[in-house]
Amino acid sequence: MAYLSTNNTVVFSQTTCYNLSMVNNILNQFGLSDNEISIYLETLKLGRATPARIAKAVSINRTTVYTVSRVLIKKGLLSEDLTGKTLCLVPLPPKDLVLLINREKRKLEEKEKLLEEAIKDLSLLPSNTQFALPALKFVQENDVEDFLYENSKKWIDSSAKYNKTWWGFRDHTFAEQYHKWIESVWQEEAKKPNGLKLKLLANPLKLSEIDKKLNKKKYKGREVKPWKKDTSFNTSTFTAGDYIVMTVTKERPFYLIEIYNPILARDLTTMFKELWSQSKT
Repeated sequence: MAYLSTNNTVVFSQTTCYNLSMVNNILNQFGLSDNEISIYLETLKLGRATPARIAKAVSINRTTVYTVSRVLIKKGLLSEDLTGKTLCLVPLPPKDLVLLINREKRKLEEKEKLLEEAIKDLSLLPSNTQFALPALKFVQENDVEDFLYENSKKWIDSSAKYNKTWWGFRDHTFAEQYHKWIESVWQEEAKKPNGLKLKLLANPLKLSEIDKKLNKKKYKGREVKPWKKDTSFNTSTFTAGDYIVMTVTKERPFYLIEIYNPILARDLTTMFKELWSQSKT
């Protein structure tokens, strides 16, 4: 762990263990290259050092250290000490890493503005194109959670054309993997006077601790009945208006399939309603 001493030097505690791999991963996610991370951490460790000393410590040639240090200075993570005969690099306090977040926010805001302008300009172009929704989307494991969050509103809006109810069945492992998404949907819908409804058949509650916790919260409109048959569901499927959403989470790789087909969705909804009516609470 690093701390700032009275003379503004960052010091590493010799008695504190820290996960260097985790730190590297976090810094990498904020756009720092491997060389940038190595030089920054070494400077943070030394507190104040010449590029030559840092180059030797991290086994990177001196020219590269000079080049990379200029980038780190621009990013606000290092500064130059020109008071002596030899140039030294000095790290800014670790708390200044928040500058990376602020920089990413500004970049995102700029991209949003550019995209909004592009959409306006494109909408003014003369076009006879009829935009059709993709009939089927296949989503791989790494993208499933983001896809759920990004498409929730679309599914809710589509179901609002009917009775604003999602129907289906679910393998309990779906709730175990994506319970945060489930809770976020219901916490938002609970604020609405006429929110989403859910009627779902699921594997017996004894198979899922997450289901037990979700049921205790008693979200308005959310009903999950245990499937009383001898067999258990191995996949999850629900209809949301004109959409059908199917997921496999019992074994890896997980994946999701979204189908846009109003006729098929209505037929499946009719079947799920019948299964629901036959199922005892």
